[in-house]
Amino acid sequence: MIKKSIQLPIIYLIAATIWHLIASPNMSWLEHLMISFIIFLILVFYHWAKISHKT
Repeated sequence: MIKKSIQLPIIYLIAATIWHLIASPNMSWLEHLMISFIIFLILVFYHWAKISHKT
């Protein structure tokens, strides 16, 4: 579950970092890291919610 959820945030972080380095020298690392972390949390919750729980 974690392995599936971490791929998209890492790709976003790398792509956003490269894009902002090309576009402008000023970079907001905190913004990119927080967005990646929020994407990660949403995906973890999504994959967790898809699991059927037997009671």
